[in-house]
Amino acid sequence: MDYKNYIFISILLMLSRNSFSESLAIQNYDNHPALQLALSYDGETNGCNIEQADRSLAEKYYLEYLKDVNESFQRARVYSQLGALFATSYNPDKGEKPDLNKARYYFEKVLENEPHRIDNVTIRARTMLASIPMVRIERIRKRIDLYEWIIKVGEQDIKNNWLPLTPDNTEPTKLQLKGNHMRGEIQCLETNIMSGIKHLDRSDKETFLNEIVHRFPNTNLGEMAVELAQKENIDLSEDSSEQMSELKEPKEIPLAAAKQSAVQSPVIFWKKPFFYISAAAIGLAVIVLLILFRKKLI
Repeated sequence: MDYKNYIFISILLMLSRNSFSESLAIQNYDNHPALQLALSYDGETNGCNIEQADRSLAEKYYLEYLKDVNESFQRARVYSQLGALFATSYNPDKGEKPDLNKARYYFEKVLENEPHRIDNVTIRARTMLASIPMVRIERIRKRIDLYEWIIKVGEQDIKNNWLPLTPDNTEPTKLQLKGNHMRGEIQCLETNIMSGIKHLDRSDKETFLNEIVHRFPNTNLGEMAVELAQKENIDLSEDSSEQMSELKEPKEIPLAAAKQSAVQSPVIFWKKPFFYISAAAIGLAVIVLLILFRKKLI
């Protein structure tokens, strides 16, 4: 059996969860039989039991459970799992294929239920909706807007707008408040945005690079835009160059004034040590997965 797809999916899911898996989990707080069955057939929630994982059954029981649950946070968590089933958590060896239209529909339902509260499920929905194949320029535009939203999410925003796991939750966990789960998403967005821009024609490329430098003067993405412009001899406006040379403190804007696509709040500046720790953890996890899969093959 070929496990390459599952190694890739496991790495992708670890990147999206990071140390924040506690928030991503769905709690079967009312011991609902349909949810219990759905979780057992979902390869992301059943302990990576590939043999038992069955997308069609997981979808069937998730949808059955949704008929009985009214809490918006729980509905968002379920829809996030449904979206993943058709975007990343499918098994080709069982004849399963990605269905990006279905995935898009389910991820849109996540934000329909929870348009403002912050958690891995809402972050994943926004990330996937900005990544599902579409016209390149549109995809870059969505990713830039998502980048603006995610770099401005601070601890106070999470504290004021956290997504509970159960109806009895009264405050966010320490892991939720740290917000470390967003660091990997930021780095992936920066890479994907610049990769997309590199393939545009010169006119569109110049437009996007100038916009990025104007909108994100004190970010890694802004620096990457300047580097690409210099490499390809693209002139940036004087205002853009001046903004990149001045590191201005971001202004704090009340969260209530934010639109669904852009929560306004203090910027979190991610530090390199966290990146190295995450890279080491991912490397260790990959080694463990390879060992487990080898034993299974033997």
